Amino acid sequence: MNETQKMVLLVTAAVVAVMVMFPPYEVVNYNHVTIMAGYGFLLDLPSYVMEGGRQMPSSVNVKTLLAQILGAIVVGGLVFLATKR
Repeated sequence: MNETQKMVLLVTAAVVAVMVMFPPYEVVNYNHVTIMAGYGFLLDLPSYVMEGGRQMPSSVNVKTLLAQILGAIVVGGLVFLATKR
C-alpha cells in the first residue's frame, strides 16, 4: 500500500464518519406519508413543523444513510484500486 492509497482510505473513512454524524432525517406524518426532513447532527434530532404549526418528531432515514455509506465505500475502493502502482 503506497502513500496515496493510505490517503484515499483516510479520506474515505472521514467522509463516512461525517455521514454517520450528520444523517438524513425523515418524518412520518399522521397519514403515514414520509417527508424528508433534511440532514442534521445525530444527537440533535430536528423537528419538522407542519402547516398548522404542529411539530412532528423526526427519525433517521436508515435506508438512505446505508445507500450513501455504500456509495462512498464503493467510490473510495475504486479510487484506492486506481491509485495502485
